[in-house]
Amino acid sequence: MKSEQSTDILIIGGGVIGLFCAYYLSETNSRITILDKGPANEASSHGNCGLITPSHVLPLNSWPLVFTALKSMRKGDAPFHMKPQISKQFLNWGMQFLRNCNHNRVINNARSIQELLTPSRAYYDELFEKEEIECNWRQNGIYFLFKNKNEFDHFSKENELTSRFGQNAIRIPKQELLEKEPALREDIAGAWIYSDDAWLRPNELVSGLKKILVGRGVEFLESAEVVGFEKYKDRLINARTSKGVEIKSNQFVLAAGAWSPLLASKMGLNLPIIPGKGYSITMGNQQNAPTRPIIMMERMVVATPWSNGYRLGSTMELAGYDSSLNLNRLNALRRGASEYLKTSSQGNPEEVWTGWRPLTPDSVPIIGPSKKISNLTYATGHGMLGMSMGPATGKIVSDILK
Repeated sequence: MKSEQSTDILIIGGGVIGLFCAYYLSETNSRITILDKGPANEASSHGNCGLITPSHVLPLNSWPLVFTALKSMRKGDAPFHMKPQISKQFLNWGMQFLRNCNHNRVINNARSIQELLTPSRAYYDELFEKEEIECNWRQNGIYFLFKNKNEFDHFSKENELTSRFGQNAIRIPKQELLEKEPALREDIAGAWIYSDDAWLRPNELVSGLKKILVGRGVEFLESAEVVGFEKYKDRLINARTSKGVEIKSNQFVLAAGAWSPLLASKMGLNLPIIPGKGYSITMGNQQNAPTRPIIMMERMVVATPWSNGYRLGSTMELAGYDSSLNLNRLNALRRGASEYLKTSSQGNPEEVWTGWRPLTPDSVPIIGPSKKISNLTYATGHGMLGMSMGPATGKIVSDILK
């Protein structure tokens, strides 16, 4: 049986981006509804490593990464793996990615990324001063760890680039690092640390934001998938859901992460976003756990410690909308971590997870009004930096719709 609801602003997507949009919009008198496909534990806002990284200012676009991806097509457990696929959308995205692999575009796109990362970091400080959200918030930097001495030394070139955007890493030689971080194996070369980087437990942040928003009167319609839209000329009238509910709204915000291009196609729009599949393993408290997050650079594995456990995560798999849990890639996380850490990641984990990140071909999110639909605003395409860019994105969307 069909039912109807109405709202002033309908936010499609209940992950961290949608929640931050609602958080800043809720400071107005607008009626806000968040429509979430769910389930929550499948979303990137749940299973990521919780890094808040203004240091990650450089786009993914680089020819070495392209060559690595091509080599990885035969190796399913590589840190970056591209599954062979015939898809017009994927091929178009790939061509755009390649066009953004030149130095000038990388620098220009890094400026756009910085405009989201830097203010977001400050907004997080404001958020936790104002709101009581218990999410293991820590802010004393993240290690970029190397086993290979040449790679460790060569990172100075990347640091020269990030320094142009206010992100300057400190070099920590092996012996000093081992004294600071006893969780590390002896055969490491050293690390670099960006002291502005921070971390938190993402599912606890999401829960805390939801609690605040419910208290402010924001309505949540969960486990409801959008099956279509009604349009009149250049405006959206309503969104139809799998629960048989039609939600009329004055304004629509598309913040559905990797599902955004699928929903945009229902509006007759095309978004240059593909899903990038990531994995994580969450363990309970362990002996010899690291004291701060570590990015194990040669393996591209991340270890994030919290007071109640730690998580191994990362890897990137371009495999379309494949939701299967690839045990080879999960095991690659364990093997990679064992090369750097004394901490064991064997045994029964609290959770194993896989989910999709929304990747744009230039690593710059799509934020702002649609050119074709007058009452639609985009807030999507944040790649692996949704947590890091969430507050600034919410602020921008709020400013647009106020």
